[in-house]
Amino acid sequence: MINARPSLIAAEGIGGKSLAAYLLRKGWKSKPCKVEGVAILEREIGGSVSVEVVLPLKSGFDDEKRRVADALRTVASVEGRSEEGVAQDVKQSFVGTAPQVATQISPALGEPSAQNAPPASLVSTGSIEAQNLHLSDPRSGREILRGVGFRIAAGEALAIVGPNGAGKTSLLRALVRDWKPRQGRIWIEGKAVDELDERALSRQIGYLPQRFRLFGGSIAQNICRFDSIDAKAVIAAARDAGVHDEIILMRDGYETRVGARGMILSTGQEQRIALAKALYRDPLLVVLDEPGSSLDNNGSDALAAAIARLKARRAVVVVASNNVSIVANCDKVLVLNQGKVAVYGDRDEVMRDGMPVRTGEFSRR
Repeated sequence: MINARPSLIAAEGIGGKSLAAYLLRKGWKSKPCKVEGVAILEREIGGSVSVEVVLPLKSGFDDEKRRVADALRTVASVEGRSEEGVAQDVKQSFVGTAPQVATQISPALGEPSAQNAPPASLVSTGSIEAQNLHLSDPRSGREILRGVGFRIAAGEALAIVGPNGAGKTSLLRALVRDWKPRQGRIWIEGKAVDELDERALSRQIGYLPQRFRLFGGSIAQNICRFDSIDAKAVIAAARDAGVHDEIILMRDGYETRVGARGMILSTGQEQRIALAKALYRDPLLVVLDEPGSSLDNNGSDALAAAIARLKARRAVVVVASNNVSIVANCDKVLVLNQGKVAVYGDRDEVMRDGMPVRTGEFSRR
């Protein structure tokens, strides 16, 4: 029996572009490269000593997986961490967001920089529609969703409920373009999501995953996704998430360091900061996966108020939760069971029929 190299296992599901974007955010510098679709990134580790990694930025390279694995091993060595730990950071950092690397390594990409790119054809508000979605786990190939469809108008919230393993999280990952359906499409105001500019679309989507984490840096950096800090937008997002008052009581306020070797926060505080990240700069679509799992009463009230504000400004909210108090803030309910739509309709009708209760999964907090 031949065992795969640890770096190859850790690199599973990570593309060269995502790893490049992660390293740029960590302070690595791009170097000129004459090969189209390849980036060279460098980091000084002391004096005149530096290390570099070579990454493919476009799919189709025969040795893409090996190069990503080699780069992952180098990064882990430089940071004094495990390859699995670095890989997890990369995956968590770019769930539901397009890596913003074009402006920094555009010569390697062979594409115009983002500043000169034509504006994306996106609307400020609009309906979200999923048609006949079939989704398989990209790691195992196991079929998860079969023929799922729904439509949400601007200013509406959809609750996705169902038993564990029904496909709730997988559906959300498809909505934020983390997983690509093998059949069916997702539309925003009549425009197919897979045809929209990925970088522009990522700024229109806010995502709070079920398994979230804060990264080493300040609270402000985490909320703005380690992009350039817009102080007004950061504070507005923190207020909407109900965490602003707690942040300003900390000694360093929004500059408080969190994550690795940073200030220890309660799980509820961490989740509200992660919620603020999802709400940053008023995205068109906000996707929340079990947002009430770690919230205290204050956090639950802030979540309900945030959903109400999102609806008032005509955003679309999709939330996976079996919590009745959260579902009560939604307009429509979709019940998933074994990857299929069991019930879909207006909240009051679905609740009155009692189908969600029969799933045995509703939490009555």
